[in-house]
Amino acid sequence: LPEAGGRAIGPDLTGLADRSRPYLVTHILDPNRALEDKYLLHTATTTDGRTMAGMLSGEAGDSVTLMGLDGNEQVILRSGLKSITSTRRSLMPDGLEGAVDVQGMADLVAFVAGAGHRSSGGSVNTAKPATRVAGNEPRLVRASSDGAVVLPAAAATPFGPKIKYMPEFKAFGWWTAADHVVWDIEVANAGEYEVQMEWSVSDKSANGAFTLTAGNQPLNGRVAPSGGWESFKTANIGRIRLAAGRQQITLKPAGPLVDGLMDLRELRLTLAAR
Repeated sequence: LPEAGGRAIGPDLTGLADRSRPYLVTHILDPNRALEDKYLLHTATTTDGRTMAGMLSGEAGDSVTLMGLDGNEQVILRSGLKSITSTRRSLMPDGLEGAVDVQGMADLVAFVAGAGHRSSGGSVNTAKPATRVAGNEPRLVRASSDGAVVLPAAAATPFGPKIKYMPEFKAFGWWTAADHVVWDIEVANAGEYEVQMEWSVSDKSANGAFTLTAGNQPLNGRVAPSGGWESFKTANIGRIRLAAGRQQITLKPAGPLVDGLMDLRELRLTLAAR
């Protein structure tokens, strides 16, 4: 990530629309499936017999510049350039599956799916997502034909030391103030949205504070009692303004927790009547 001190030697993944596991695995294992010309591998041969390879990162009247996988650039004067050709292949090497184990591949996919994108405040989120379990498949959620945006827990990326997706309840359980979840969404219509939440919580743990954030728009609230951890309740929790287009929604605790925040099953955002 450039923001972390590195150099951009590939596409900006913060704008990636499809973060589903099958899509990411396919393109990681087959980096030549879809190519942009500016990220193709080029090979240059100089008049003194040297050969260099990298991405064509710059051209001038008297020189060309190649950037290698290590991010270092090599400037080659045209007067000493014998030939430069495109390999029509990606700078990303083939065979990555042979260099990492199954867990390493899972961690890579999880990072690209969740951590290498913009947080609600616009900065790049470099935190490592929490370990996911069966049923939790982060993906881009698009508005339905009526403009509503339905955010199931299963579609969110979890972060934090103890947050856990519970497939038997189709819900996330919060246990520490550092736990939070992020949804990638695409909104058709800008405006104010009514936010409906489906959750469960025990009487002992109720009234914990939370913040729902979209861009720089926060919605603060408290988790009302639902009648127990296995009794889910649905209610409106307020309104939040959304811009049209691609963005993120984050839900996190807004203070210390007594015995967990809640079990969250779903958020539903409906364009408010004008």
